[in-house]
Amino acid sequence: MGPLAAAAVLAAAAAAGPTESECLQALDLLYDGRMDEALQASAALAAAHPSDPLAAYVDALAFVWKVEQQPGVSTFDKELERRVARAVATADARLRARPGDIPALLARGGAWAVSSRYHMFRWHKREAARDGARMRADLLAVRRLDPGNTDAQFGLGLYDYYADVLPRLLKLLRLFARIPGGDRERGLLAIEESRADARLHRTEIQTQLYEIYAWYEKRPDLALAEIRALARRHPGWPLWGLKLAEHLRDRMGLYGESARVARGLMEAEERRPGGRRGAAAVMARVSLGESLLLDLRLDEARRVLLPAREGGPGAASSGQRARLLLGRALEL
Repeated sequence: MGPLAAAAVLAAAAAAGPTESECLQALDLLYDGRMDEALQASAALAAAHPSDPLAAYVDALAFVWKVEQQPGVSTFDKELERRVARAVATADARLRARPGDIPALLARGGAWAVSSRYHMFRWHKREAARDGARMRADLLAVRRLDPGNTDAQFGLGLYDYYADVLPRLLKLLRLFARIPGGDRERGLLAIEESRADARLHRTEIQTQLYEIYAWYEKRPDLALAEIRALARRHPGWPLWGLKLAEHLRDRMGLYGESARVARGLMEAEERRPGGRRGAAAVMARVSLGESLLLDLRLDEARRVLLPAREGGPGAASSGQRARLLLGRALEL
């Protein structure tokens, strides 16, 4: 992390703990695709405020994104578990001194949410359900103390929604573990309403709404609005542009528009120093080739895909995909 980025996050640090704006700056680095800087910033906040549960929670939230972006790598899992445990322990200490402290309850509930999200990502079903229930208990306590709390509304909405749409196997697990059930409609409404006043979790809410609309509610029109907003607000991270191109192509059938988005992303990535062989550039090239192929622009698709046949550093699967699409182009 450069000294200017660190200074931007820590310049206004108060002795009582980090402000919301400091935490937002760290998370904005993350959502802009500057993951290493974001993690250094969140770790610096947690180190500067060792007794503040909000700083520890934000550090865990940032780190779970690192785990999720490298699904085939498990070497970061223990570090994430350590950061979650630190956030929970810090909140516990605050609550022993000040029972009913709303920020501490929110931070602990958020830490349990991060843990549940991680376990679900790794398909640790029992642990995911257990920590989701722990999150719910803390956020219900917050709602009793502060009925209008938007952060609690968002977390409880997530629990209600996913507890009601989980696969049958998890519903059976919930029954045996005596974990509270949810309500799909109530949960979705709570998530949607929490967006209006959200600051710290604004991007998290939009990310969740995109996944919900695209995968569970089968509302590609609503999902498109969310992923467009994410790509527009955080253009530095190719993740959002890749998701937008995929959504336009695979769920909307807008092959030409998908190709336009993928081409712009590919060209931007290839202009970076050494970017032509970078994973994001190769992934964007393959996305462009697939959209062109589906648009029956076969010669153009082939020209685009040929340089991606061997993939690149961190993009081996993209190379495999490029070869498959080239085969389809030849077949057509």
